[in-house]
Amino acid sequence: MRSRTVPFLALLALLALRAAPAPAAERLAVLPWANTGAPAPQLAWVGADLPSYLGLLLSAQSGIEILPREQAAAAAAAWGPVDAPPSAEAVRLLAAGGAGPALSGTFQAQGGSLRLQADLYPDPASGAPPLRISLSGKLAQVPALVSTLSEIVGEALTGRFARTLRPPQPAPPEFLLAGVEPTFGARDPGENFAQSETFLRTALKIDPNNADAYAQMGVLYARHGLAKQALENFTTAVELSPNTPRHHWNLGTAHYLQGQLEEALTEFLQSTVIDETFVDGFIALGALHRRLGDLEASQAALERAVKAGPANAPAHVALGVNAYLAKDAAAARELFEKARGLDPRSAAASVNLALLAWADGAADAARKDLERALAAEPGNPEALNNLGILDGERGAADAAAERFKRALDAGAPRAAVLYNLAAFQLQAGQFAEAATTFQRVLDLVPEHVASRTGVGYIQLLRGRAAEAIETLGGVREDAPAAALATYNLALTYQLGRVNQQALVHYLRALQARRDLVVAHVNLGILFEVMGRPEKALTEYLKALSAEGAAPELYTYLGQVYAQRGYGDMAEETIRKTTLVDPGLPAPWHALATSLEARDAGRAAAAWRQFLEAVRRDRNRAFWVPIAEKRISALGG
Repeated sequence: MRSRTVPFLALLALLALRAAPAPAAERLAVLPWANTGAPAPQLAWVGADLPSYLGLLLSAQSGIEILPREQAAAAAAAWGPVDAPPSAEAVRLLAAGGAGPALSGTFQAQGGSLRLQADLYPDPASGAPPLRISLSGKLAQVPALVSTLSEIVGEALTGRFARTLRPPQPAPPEFLLAGVEPTFGARDPGENFAQSETFLRTALKIDPNNADAYAQMGVLYARHGLAKQALENFTTAVELSPNTPRHHWNLGTAHYLQGQLEEALTEFLQSTVIDETFVDGFIALGALHRRLGDLEASQAALERAVKAGPANAPAHVALGVNAYLAKDAAAARELFEKARGLDPRSAAASVNLALLAWADGAADAARKDLERALAAEPGNPEALNNLGILDGERGAADAAAERFKRALDAGAPRAAVLYNLAAFQLQAGQFAEAATTFQRVLDLVPEHVASRTGVGYIQLLRGRAAEAIETLGGVREDAPAAALATYNLALTYQLGRVNQQALVHYLRALQARRDLVVAHVNLGILFEVMGRPEKALTEYLKALSAEGAAPELYTYLGQVYAQRGYGDMAEETIRKTTLVDPGLPAPWHALATSLEARDAGRAAAAWRQFLEAVRRDRNRAFWVPIAEKRISALGG
């Protein structure tokens, strides 16, 4: 079989939908599958749910109704030897249940690999030899392997190649910006808390009015997560030394970290009133106003910071952050580079330069900047999180998980880092673990749209359409602009052939995000199913206008042209797919069938190319006699 690469964003790229509804649905018996190996924990659901999961795909692909599980189990019990045609009693039970074709099989999971084996009996009653299928891949490719099996079975039963639905879209991982917000820094793992506390208490016994000792005590408590004690000590320091700007900054930062922004604003302002050259106070004001959404006030405060400290690297980084948020990447880059020129060890500047490199697709440059940031500040939370993303994207799942753990320990935003971890668990096929991690995010932020969408995504992968509709529908209701959730909801409806609901939600997803090209593809397929080829044509053209369009789109477009009677245009368009990948059988099949009525010679040539393509794939051997018969009929 031709090898397939199935990246994270294409887990369901092989899901197929019949281009026209079947005139009369036929029941397919999906018999219970046996697990002959020791599955990994993330495959626990496969043993119980593989038949229903496969049933969902077959139903979506061919309009075939699935035989109820209890009737399939009864037929399986009477089947007889696994390598022989079904027994007469099994045939009788299948017929009584209304089944025509039957599919049975086994799966083995061992050492990170999965093997699916299946026998398809298109006509059990005749006792004809089955079509045998065997697929192998990694555990992370379970949905894709099952989808491939569904694709082949659908072709065997319908005698045609179906359209390929675009997969669900997960939100990308969150690459963190170093915002230069007021903070007391990460806890020193080598610090002895009890010893430091005892030392400071001794100093206060010697001098109960030592404001600096109270301030140091507050920082100690703050770094160890004791917010109440930190606030009390900072307040005392301000009372003892009200004209020290640093004490007001400490108190303001404690309020800021607790979300008490009005109190924080008062203290930060006071620090700059006492000392108009106190750069940290202006930087803190810039961060606070940015958090409040007042970018104009934030910019004014940061410009005063740079004026007060023209050689201050954090002030330039903070201004660069404002430029980045204003979508001025060139100005942001200039400011970040200037900051690093002022302080070559500025971890914040390196992290933000890495963000710009990552956004430009320069992963190697981003990694270099992040490693420079960690060399300067080994516990930098943003650098750890972002390196975790880069590790995950190159397939180093264990390294990514360790980075994320360290980022959490260093104080990175928990929801963001946990979501990133869940996204890569999902990529690795660890569905149970990903679902648990998404729930950890939701325990922190119940309205977290990306994690709620992730839960719906997993439900869809597992074939639990009703649950997916409930989950994704709730996201859509609470966050109408959540394009990915709306898109996945539309796909779920499309798989269930609830066409009108699918149409409505695809249009809503495109209204929220006009660059969601995959929605145009699925919408085109949907319009074909609904008998509206002119609308399908429009959607395929929109999808093809995007960068990196899938080559099979030319085939879809060509088939619509053929239906509309534009023969030459259809041929020219379909051939574009064959030029990109001449080994794909579907475009040659489409080209051959579209040419038969116009040019027997060229049709025969296309059938010969098709025959060559399917002969390389032993699981599609059923196409060989069909192609040979057509070539002979055309005088080839």
